[in-house]
Amino acid sequence: MKKQLSVVLVFVLILSLAPLCHADTDTLADWNIRITVPDGKTAVLKGSEYYIYGQQEGSIPYVMLRPYRYDDPEEFIADFTEYMQGQYADLTVTSPAVQKIIGNKRCREIDYTYTVSGYDVRDRRVVFTADGLTYMFASKEIESNGMTVGSMLDDVVADCELLGPGADSVLIAGGVGEPQDPSAGAPAAAEKMISPAYVYYDEDGLPKYWLDFTGSVADNLVLHCFFFTDSWYESWYILDFNSSVANSHQDTYRIENVYDSRGGDVSNWFRTVSLTINDDSVSLYIERNPSTLAGGPDSTILDGLYEMTPEMAGIVYEYTEGRELKSWLVLNSGNAELHFADGGVWYLEPEAGEGSTVNIARIVSQSGEEVSFRSMAVTYVQGAMMINAEAGEAFSGVFLYNPRVFLQRNDCGASEIGRMAQLYYYRHHNFYPPVADVEPNADGTFSVHLYEIVNNGDGTYHTATSAWYTVDAAGIGADDLFGNPVDLRM
Repeated sequence: MKKQLSVVLVFVLILSLAPLCHADTDTLADWNIRITVPDGKTAVLKGSEYYIYGQQEGSIPYVMLRPYRYDDPEEFIADFTEYMQGQYADLTVTSPAVQKIIGNKRCREIDYTYTVSGYDVRDRRVVFTADGLTYMFASKEIESNGMTVGSMLDDVVADCELLGPGADSVLIAGGVGEPQDPSAGAPAAAEKMISPAYVYYDEDGLPKYWLDFTGSVADNLVLHCFFFTDSWYESWYILDFNSSVANSHQDTYRIENVYDSRGGDVSNWFRTVSLTINDDSVSLYIERNPSTLAGGPDSTILDGLYEMTPEMAGIVYEYTEGRELKSWLVLNSGNAELHFADGGVWYLEPEAGEGSTVNIARIVSQSGEEVSFRSMAVTYVQGAMMINAEAGEAFSGVFLYNPRVFLQRNDCGASEIGRMAQLYYYRHHNFYPPVADVEPNADGTFSVHLYEIVNNGDGTYHTATSAWYTVDAAGIGADDLFGNPVDLRM
């Protein structure tokens, strides 16, 4: 049976003696909650509603708190939406109820728009439930007149403190302290482990979004996105970690600036980008600006809450001419491997010393023979690797190797092996084979056939094979047609 939408009529004790509050915090004792008032804002209790005004007291824009005696937030949202439909004939649910994490609280949000006195009002409602009360926070804005509250709604929800015994029911466990410095690599084993990658898996079990903590791109956090439409493509965003705003009480970090893979500032695409770092996962919450949602199918729209689990990541440095991959550099603990697109590998042994430039003392080929060269140096340049070499006609000049980070997984299934093989072939040959057939073998390896079906023009078709690979569950193996070693992760 539906509960009546009635406000909790209780006496509320506010520690500030006057109803007009300018304090840093207001304690609403009978509501079991303490509110942090943003600097310079006016907070007022009016009966059973508590307001924080964004600009002028008594008018939009504002953030409001009102408690209800509901113990089920989804039931509350359904009833409240029905109530709002009775109040506003032109009510539109612009964003249906979704789960989200604000600060360290598990919340639900629903957004409405409607017209009041000729103005379009944006009305956001964020709710969570504890101790038999549903706390409904709201913000009302008129964006056309610049009457907006910015991030104040999220800030107030994130900073509020629940005082009752059931507060833990909406809280998310924190406990890692500061986020890992992206340039620091993986922490020591004695520290609380944060993997340098966190992954969100799609319904098919394949990675869709993942956070790269390696600092390989401008020493910042990077969000990689895998999208599949008619073909595959990857995009990524630089999350300006250094300008993140941390909540001092929770392991939640709001990203202020977002850049695309070309360095363009796309911060206005997003209303909110935040990370909550838990003991064994990361919660990524993204709220897109509705005006930037056009131009793609739902599968390519990054918007919502994504629970991401820890993985490991590796880095390879690639040199390309145009879109053609020519060679790539793999760094190991004691040496480096220089791979060439034709299948050859040079093993580079460095001279002793420290600094951003390392001279190479010796080069050994894949067959174990020494490679004759005059000089070679590898220099770290703003996240990339530059090789300056004089090695005869085979390899001479200055080459810039840009980083590419990949998931270092060792337990891939057949479908993921197939996609890795398609991406591997695309990176090395600039063609994406549309079909990947993967067969598991008795020894635990996989046989991968990459091909396309070609129309002969006379009503018949033939199979055009791109590659045959045999690889293990990590994607490491051999090219069955040419005998070259392959590592599908690279």
